[in-house]
Amino acid sequence: MLARNLSIKVHFLQSHLAEFPKNIGAVSDEQGERFHQDMNVMQECHQVQFLWFWIKMRVSFTIKIKRDREKLMSYLNSDAES
Repeated sequence: MLARNLSIKVHFLQSHLAEFPKNIGAVSDEQGERFHQDMNVMQECHQVQFLWFWIKMRVSFTIKIKRDREKLMSYLNSDAES
């Protein structure tokens, strides 16, 4: 069954290849350069977003540790006074 479905897909693809122009994959140097520039901009944007995410997580974690330490010290001081 799988072989028959695959052969149907291959036949469908082959029958439609004639519909595409011969230069469908051709890309000019200018288009290629523009694509790479766009990819670099997107990559830089995501790196900045990740950096901000990491900073916020680090600050949040540090604040939580500080609060937990203060609670623990308060608990230990109140326990020592009793």
